Amino acid sequence: MSVFFIHLYVAKFRKFLKGLYYVSLVALLIPLVIAKGDIGSVIFGTGYGPLFLLPLSGCLGFITAKEAFCFRLNEGYLLAIIMPVYILILSVRGISPRGAAFGLILIAGLMVLFTLRKVPMPKHYDIGDKSAYEP
Repeated sequence: MSVFFIHLYVAKFRKFLKGLYYVSLVALLIPLVIAKGDIGSVIFGTGYGPLFLLPLSGCLGFITAKEAFCFRLNEGYLLAIIMPVYILILSVRGISPRGAAFGLILIAGLMVLFTLRKVPMPKHYDIGDKSAYEP
């Protein structure tokens, strides 16, 4: 939902983000079809599986970076970097299953911290100059 309701002034960025989201949906459908419904076996059971998550992590990274910029929350920038790098390391089997679980817990914890810090902030931090908005 964030992809469709994010407040971005530049129309090219909004179109890029929506396009990346559609690519991520297709990237998630492919392992679903390959594994006949057991998407986890493809994503975590093969070397190339985590690569199907890259477009989705790109969407989340873009959103967290944008929100980090508007609300001055450093963990948003950190998430934008960590998520895709983590998936690449996972895809080349650079970490053990235990390390993979720890990484997912770390990313989830940062997302919760980011959310808890962002939600109570005033809305006007995100609005900016309305005259710069591109339809």
